[in-house]
Amino acid sequence: MRKMIYIFYRIVVFLVVLKIAFYFAEPFVFYHPVSKMEGTPGQFQLKFTEKQLVTQDGSKISSWWIPSDSTDAPVILFCHGNAGNMSHRLSNVAALHNMGWSVIIFDYHGFGTSEGRPSETRLYSDAKAVYEELISKGIPTEKIIWFGRSLGGAVASYGAEHFPSAGLILESTFTSAEGMAKYLYWPFPVQWLVWTKFPTLDRIRRIQLPLLILHGDQDSMIPIRMGKELFEASASSSKSFHKVKGGEHNTTFSLGGTDYWNAFQNFMNGLKK
Repeated sequence: MRKMIYIFYRIVVFLVVLKIAFYFAEPFVFYHPVSKMEGTPGQFQLKFTEKQLVTQDGSKISSWWIPSDSTDAPVILFCHGNAGNMSHRLSNVAALHNMGWSVIIFDYHGFGTSEGRPSETRLYSDAKAVYEELISKGIPTEKIIWFGRSLGGAVASYGAEHFPSAGLILESTFTSAEGMAKYLYWPFPVQWLVWTKFPTLDRIRRIQLPLLILHGDQDSMIPIRMGKELFEASASSSKSFHKVKGGEHNTTFSLGGTDYWNAFQNFMNGLKK
């Protein structure tokens, strides 16, 4: 009996140590920031303003504001994925702007020239600072559309749940950090190690804003079934799902073609009704 208790005790201690170790290792699993900037919107002949925004913990994060020529244009609040920095999304930003929309994009803590280190709560804080920057510019809340790609969809969902806005667009987004752990490491019960939540599926059940979800049917990083789960769980009475045929995780934007942009435009048109 003593031997059994001793073995049980050793197992519990091992699991606790493993859980604590993963707490410190987790940022290196979830975030892959790059400091070096590869360009600015000026390379695409876009007029822009670069500004350092102060977050709740006092850190400064970088942002680019690329306004449309029309003062009545919708504003895309762009939350990018977990790797690189905002300069790696320039072609995407230019395409959105070419549709006639204003765009603001930013780098999370520790990405690009932004200060600090990334974490789930800090990413939410970053999104809040960007939203407040738009409000300070006098942008009406009914013009602000949250747009998140990949991990950025979890951040955008947080923003859509907590701050008045017009709509939410999710592209190649996962259901939760736990869901991703189960998918990537399915033979092992690693989900109990995960500290980070990013509970997009739970949030989407409470968000009633108009919703557009886009997902590539060949996405091996975040499977399209997760996008469909989010769509089915959504509380929105005005929602649409667009499948990008042949689209992988990072090619939906480049492969989507006319149908991809029509999905965006139809969504925007629906907001005016």
